[in-house]
Amino acid sequence: MSMDKVKALFDVNLFAAMAMVQSFLPLLLASNHARIVQMGSLAGVMPVPFGAAYNASKAALHSFGDTLRVELAPFNIKVITSAIPREPLVRDIVKEVLKNNPRAWFWGGANAWVTWFISTFLGRRGFVCIFLVSVTSKQTDEDEKDGIMSKMFGLKKLATLKAQERKSA
Repeated sequence: MSMDKVKALFDVNLFAAMAMVQSFLPLLLASNHARIVQMGSLAGVMPVPFGAAYNASKAALHSFGDTLRVELAPFNIKVITSAIPREPLVRDIVKEVLKNNPRAWFWGGANAWVTWFISTFLGRRGFVCIFLVSVTSKQTDEDEKDGIMSKMFGLKKLATLKAQERKSA
């Protein structure tokens, strides 16, 4: 991806959200009961192969939201980040946002509990261990630990092909 496209991606996924918060902050502060809702992504908390720029833009958005949550708490402004597909869950998100004390992170969807569990109990390192372990390490079939993402994106095959290519060169 060209740097121009990366910049455009960050413009949409991060800088637009920052600009919107900055523009509306006086109204949010005056309301004494405001909500900021961010559409995050699982890509911001787990390493999806071949999506480094997108992943980084969403991780930056998540960090921005986490910081805003702390900074704006004294003003009774709640910041909610959703890292789920938005179309089927908008009603649930709105219900959560309208609560007096909404959760900081809203997890939903059929398998959201898996992501919540990994994020809550294993942290970022858990995603790396579970999804991307052993792309290039040499292990026997018995202790093979290819992660889900490695298999889904064919990274083990790619590593094997590259190793064969280097040997024959």
